[in-house]
Amino acid sequence: MREFSEYEKKIINELCLNSKEYGFLYTILSLKIYSHKEEAFYINGNEIIFEGYYQDNDKINKLVASIIGFYKLIEYLDKSFLILTYKKKLINDNEILEPLEIKIKKKHMTYAINDNQVIELVSKYYNHAYFPSKELLLLVENKFKTQEQRFFLHNKKRTNLSIGIAIFIGLVGIFMNIIALTKTTKIDNDQINQIVQAIEQDTKPIRIKSKSFNETIKAKVVVKSKTKPRLLK
Repeated sequence: MREFSEYEKKIINELCLNSKEYGFLYTILSLKIYSHKEEAFYINGNEIIFEGYYQDNDKINKLVASIIGFYKLIEYLDKSFLILTYKKKLINDNEILEPLEIKIKKKHMTYAINDNQVIELVSKYYNHAYFPSKELLLLVENKFKTQEQRFFLHNKKRTNLSIGIAIFIGLVGIFMNIIALTKTTKIDNDQINQIVQAIEQDTKPIRIKSKSFNETIKAKVVVKSKTKPRLLK
């Protein structure tokens, strides 16, 4: 599926929005591009004539480009099975392709194209009704992201979520390690009493295990006496 221009997106939005209420291509054309009271296009022999009450050429050139662009889009959607078209006679079928009534004292401009492909294109679709496909409806619902793009974005979102969770778990682990390292080794009262008794009794030093880190604390005490001082190792 190709990319669509902003103009084409507006038309496709209207095709999907008005499919149940109207169902006619010409209705979409007249709602968004063309007003039969002020503009007209019709086939005259080997030419397709565009008419409008305009003051300059730019506006009628825009009308020609818009109408041809509309039918080219319909042709693409039809051939791509994004819409189903079928011929159905309209109530005002004979009013679609006919000249404007020339109004006195109002500027009237015309533009003629003798391209057979353009004539064939307009003749083929101007009085057709349509049904949008489910794929086209999903495309509009997902803001013109294709199925492949939606699948890619879904996987990307899941990957980013997994990375985010992994980073969070890693940060929590680092934080817990920092808390553990900042804790000091604590010695309870019983251990302190054992150290004091060892000093007072001038006994050999004892090894005491810390309950927190299972570390061995070695006490070194120098005891003064009348005899020569002795270093406890």
